[in-house]
Amino acid sequence: MYLFIGVATAIEFTVFETFVQITNKLNFPKEAELMASGFMAGIASSMIYTPIEFAKIRTQIDQSSQKLGSAQRMFNILKKYKFSGLRKIYTGLPYTMLKEGPGLAMCFGGFHVCMMDLFGEKVR
Repeated sequence: MYLFIGVATAIEFTVFETFVQITNKLNFPKEAELMASGFMAGIASSMIYTPIEFAKIRTQIDQSSQKLGSAQRMFNILKKYKFSGLRKIYTGLPYTMLKEGPGLAMCFGGFHVCMMDLFGEKVR
């Protein structure tokens, strides 16, 4: 599971930097540019977080998997993915997007605005 979180974080920062470069060309105000880029990073990372949350919730619900080892638990998760199908796994995607988009917009935007206030324009 930790591997997927690292992948999601890498995707967040890659999408953020890509959208910062795109919005630089469009001459947005810096705060709006950072918030919009953070929002898009949240939307992109939701595609990774939704299947992880599906597996986490299904594992927590299944009482019998609490006593299993990690290899058997992973096998059970793969069986649930196969049984549920892609549509069922991404059922919670809109809710994850609603959570991650504004959250990362505030995180990235707030961080960069604070850093610009503290250190000036050299942060970018």
